Amino acid sequence: MRVILGLILVLLVSVPASATWSADHDPRLIVPGQRIGGVDLGMRRGMVDAINRNSLCQVLAVYDAVGDSTWLETNWGGGCLVSDEIQVGLPFESAARAFGRPDRILQDARYPHAAAVWIVYEREGIAFRVLGWHSGTTIQVIAVFPRLAARNAGHGRVAGPSDVSPLGAQAVKIK
Repeated sequence: MRVILGLILVLLVSVPASATWSADHDPRLIVPGQRIGGVDLGMRRGMVDAINRNSLCQVLAVYDAVGDSTWLETNWGGGCLVSDEIQVGLPFESAARAFGRPDRILQDARYPHAAAVWIVYEREGIAFRVLGWHSGTTIQVIAVFPRLAARNAGHGRVAGPSDVSPLGAQAVKIK
């Protein structure tokens, strides 16, 4: 288990951040801190449900007390993507290169020969649930949420990986 988490940490620390993100209106695009496909943060349940009926990828939303979506996630590979190299079902290495060192890594689940963690980039407004084992990593889920600066500006608490994970994610120390 330590070997798996160590592999993920080494991968994260060893690659520089170098990405810039476009807010194109491509219906498949995941835009950190903004949207997944046609579903924007802040949309209400009815709008999210309507978009999901005809979407290339289904989006799960978590809503705040007034009904605005504050956390969006997808586990549909190929339907929605950050880029051709960063999408569900592909190795995490490209995302690590693009985003650099994460703000948090939360352990989500342990399996006999693998571990699942949430790798969270709060300043960017994106998180990845990554399955890691001795031979590599795979992105299982991509989530977007308001960037840290937006939350600090008075938007209140935002649901995160520990709120939506069925097992409750636990923090892992980043060296």
